[in-house]
Amino acid sequence: MLSIIAQIKPSENICAGPFCDSIANPGSAVGLLIARLFNIILIIGAAFTLVYLMWGAFDWITSAGEKERLAKAQKKLTQAVVGLIVLFVVWTLWAFVTGDVLGIIKKTGDGWTITLPTLQ
Repeated sequence: MLSIIAQIKPSENICAGPFCDSIANPGSAVGLLIARLFNIILIIGAAFTLVYLMWGAFDWITSAGEKERLAKAQKKLTQAVVGLIVLFVVWTLWAFVTGDVLGIIKKTGDGWTITLPTLQ
């Protein structure tokens, strides 16, 4: 039984997942994590604003000409469009600041390289 356990144990470190390439450089792994979290937050925000836009459109359709319900529906539509514009501006600023200004995100032939600045 002991010989079987010894054969199963790996002799080297096994790594699985998206952060394996950056095990030697932990700052790179943190940068990748931050970038992915930011992208997920933007995607979730865009999904919520699109749902809110559809909700406003549904309210507009079902308002049956009532001015109060129509005004509420128009307000929802306006807020959803403003939300989408804000998300687009935030995404654009994020890409500009991290890519062009700070040089944290760089596009390479294999994909995107993310490195955090370090103090020396």
